[in-house]
Amino acid sequence: MLTSTLPTAMRILKTIIVTFLLVAIQETLFAVDDVSLLKEARKGSVPAMRQIGMRMYKGCSIGNPTFGIKWLRKAADQGDTKAMYRWVASF
Repeated sequence: MLTSTLPTAMRILKTIIVTFLLVAIQETLFAVDDVSLLKEARKGSVPAMRQIGMRMYKGCSIGNPTFGIKWLRKAADQGDTKAMYRWVASF
């Protein structure tokens, strides 16, 4: 009985390790992408303002939710309807 559960346990452990590594790689890639988005948002790119705002608001990025709401407001002020919706929904 023990020999039949050991391969299953190893497969589960392998799946957990691979998932953890994929998440770690994804977070590293997002951090680089967030810096690029923030630079574009500061240059005036409305889609970048919305994207960085949403990432900050959800806690998936540099900054914090308060800064995310500010970026969403900036994009909404530029006429971005998606940002308008998300900004209003944040209250």
